[in-house]
Amino acid sequence: LPTIAPSQRPSGIPTSSPLDESITSNPSWCCIANKIPHWNGRCWSKTDKDSCDGVNAGRRCHWDNTQCRSEQSCLTRDIPCTSALQCCSRRCRHDNGRCS
Repeated sequence: LPTIAPSQRPSGIPTSSPLDESITSNPSWCCIANKIPHWNGRCWSKTDKDSCDGVNAGRRCHWDNTQCRSEQSCLTRDIPCTSALQCCSRRCRHDNGRCS
């Protein structure tokens, strides 16, 4: 895999190996999936209310300040994966090797 400098890394790309216990920490993980676990990958990557509420016009995710997570220990949507257990959605697509 190519190395990307932290300043060039797009939002949502893990800063460490996908197999690490904790990918990264962010106190703004308050986006909750309305259908667990299948929509976790879509929702858990959102770190602000507007982007969270904007996922499928608010039908898949909702922002809840009382349910914030302090760690993200799984891979979110469209991040490369080799196993479903790595993905927040528990789905690693075989056609493109990315979390759904």
